[in-house]
Amino acid sequence: MEKRCKIGKMTRRLKIETRLRQISKTPAWLARKLGKNKQSVYQWLEGAEPRDESVWPSVAQLLSIPVEVLLDDSRDLITEPPGPDEVETARSSNLPNAVKSFARGDMVLLPVWRGVAAGLQDECYFVASDSAEFMEVPAFMAGREEDRHVVCVAAGTSMSPRLRQGDRAVVRMDPNPPRNTLVVAQNPESRRFIKALRENKLLELHSVNEEFPPITDVSDWQLVGSVVAIWGQYEAGAPNIEWDGGRPLKA
Repeated sequence: MEKRCKIGKMTRRLKIETRLRQISKTPAWLARKLGKNKQSVYQWLEGAEPRDESVWPSVAQLLSIPVEVLLDDSRDLITEPPGPDEVETARSSNLPNAVKSFARGDMVLLPVWRGVAAGLQDECYFVASDSAEFMEVPAFMAGREEDRHVVCVAAGTSMSPRLRQGDRAVVRMDPNPPRNTLVVAQNPESRRFIKALRENKLLELHSVNEEFPPITDVSDWQLVGSVVAIWGQYEAGAPNIEWDGGRPLKA
């Protein structure tokens, strides 16, 4: 069953605002999904053009609007996103490569770092196995550089609920990860931790679990990589994969 709602000739801004209302999202949500500054998205809605025009296909995909309709003010936005009792069949040629890969069941083998709960506070650090250990993960999580990725299997509670015990974090080796993302950092004792990298005059490392105090002196720490995906246990009705197109996950 197809639900159609002819709205009339619409500007790009009106199409975006209409679709955001239909799916109960905000421009801030769109900015997070695009990995862009919120202010930039608001400026685009006011008519400013992005420096990189390739952003529009991503906007169209997130909002389920054909890109040619989004960019042409003479074309109407006539189709709403499918509701809970409707089914929309997508052409495979229009699907993102990551979705195609996931649908095919493409997997890659990545080295494993196991989480170790240290001390009474249940802080979690990650170590490589004495003997080589590998784990299969969906191939799209590692992009085309699987040799630069590892899987961290979480233990402890310092990053809960974002990263719970048993969840798998796919990490891309990167000594210069962006600020305000989830990173792997190594302390002077060569223990590796997953933390949120934040900048408050100086760099700090934060746990998601607020019971764990931030690490404010990171002068002797080394940044190792960026978390690009979290793959958790499946629970009915809840998403179990967090992924942002291969970009470092926002903290």
